[in-house]
Amino acid sequence: VLFEDAPAYSRGCIRNVSAGNRLDKMMIKSLWLLSDTYRGTEPQDLKTIAQQLAMSIADATDLTPWLRDRFDQWEQPTHK
Repeated sequence: VLFEDAPAYSRGCIRNVSAGNRLDKMMIKSLWLLSDTYRGTEPQDLKTIAQQLAMSIADATDLTPWLRDRFDQWEQPTHK
């Protein structure tokens, strides 16, 4: 007996998501406002695709609650 009453391994929990950081938040916000920033495309199609991608990234980085709290507070970009 090498070790008395000591476990032979350490248990860990592997998560399916990674932790979100500042860059992830910036990217999610940019995607959410993409259709308002870039004009000249089909606005509804671009908006739907970009916001679905933003939600997918938020889900993958545990930032879904952050996105739900913030998206209605973001100012729409102004155009020149």
